[in-house]
Amino acid sequence: MKMATEQRYTMIYVPWLLLAGLTALFLAALLTVLLAASLLNSEVFRKGRLLDPTRMVVDIGGLVEPETLIASQTRSENRSC
Repeated sequence: MKMATEQRYTMIYVPWLLLAGLTALFLAALLTVLLAASLLNSEVFRKGRLLDPTRMVVDIGGLVEPETLIASQTRSENRSC
């Protein structure tokens, strides 16, 4: 006696997952291109200056008043206890 079983598998969700992944990849690439294009209009790019994180911290630190820095430091020390 011969029993024939037929198994069927339909790939419905795989193409949609691939399409969603490609869409996310395209949006990430588009965001990168748009941010790079917006950099072309910035003053930093026109002057040829390079900004690094250390320079940014020092510049921001110079803008903040010393009393504010001391107050924030004492608040963070009080929280850690």
